[in-house]
Amino acid sequence: MKHWLRGLTLIILVLIATVPPAILAFSNNVPPHEDPGRAERTVDTLYLLSLYCNALGYIGELKLDNAASILKLIEEVEVPGDVKYVIDRTNQLLNKLSSELSDVENRTEKARILIDEGFYEEALSELERASICLARANMTLEELTVELIQGLGKYVPKKYEERLREISERISGLVDRIRGLIKEALENMRGLKIKVTGKIPTFIIVNVTPQTLMIGENLTVYG
Repeated sequence: MKHWLRGLTLIILVLIATVPPAILAFSNNVPPHEDPGRAERTVDTLYLLSLYCNALGYIGELKLDNAASILKLIEEVEVPGDVKYVIDRTNQLLNKLSSELSDVENRTEKARILIDEGFYEEALSELERASICLARANMTLEELTVELIQGLGKYVPKKYEERLREISERISGLVDRIRGLIKEALENMRGLKIKVTGKIPTFIIVNVTPQTLMIGENLTVYG
């Protein structure tokens, strides 16, 4: 019995002597806990650019509610502070572009209704306002293009340059489509203005002096 207890004691001592180094070696291989608040945050810029492509596509089709849904999705993405500034600016421009194009569409349609109802001067006024909105939309589109390709594009790692080039080309194509939409709207408004101008009556007021005159006297007409 004593021999058995001595054998067991010897085994336990051997285990005590060998386990601590093994535990130490394992603990050295385990990465330390990283504070999420201090950990470096990264953002998938290509993913964001792809979302913006989808938003631009919807704007080009005047599906502005769908574009707004994409923007809400983008706003939920957590990004570092420096990227957030670019994202916020880009979202602001996209919302502005959507609003301006929506205004153009609504005012042009209102002008058509006014023309059909015979309110030509009111229709012309709506078309003038629509023209101003269209000019603003064109400027907003140019700012947005720069912000997307140059502003957000610079945060894409160099190893993804080829993918960035592909997305940039897609953005350029979508922007061209929206430019075409703006041009088409402008042509429609010009056509409506010509139609309205021909319907508005023209009055000429003439003043004549003197009111009575003898044969051979001069007559002055102005107005």
